Amino acid sequence: MENFPSDSIAFQKAFATDEQCAKTLAKIRWPKGFLCPNCAHDDGQELSTRRLIQCRLCRRQTSVTAGTIFNKTHLPQQAAQQDRYGSRP
Repeated sequence: MENFPSDSIAFQKAFATDEQCAKTLAKIRWPKGFLCPNCAHDDGQELSTRRLIQCRLCRRQTSVTAGTIFNKTHLPQQAAQQDRYGSRP
């Protein structure tokens, strides 16, 4: 998987906090920057009250985990990513 940490040290740096988890997942999901899944507009803003990105054109709200295996998980991102990393072949 492109942009995914290749070893445990890189993984721990990329996913050390929930904030870093979100940033790393965003880079993996949108390597060229945010792209709205609804209208394909390339400009979004992070909402301060929730962990969502809102498209500036259609106003759809999405998260970095939407449409992934982590969709609707209620685990802290660190725990979810550790589970994912531990299950890599």
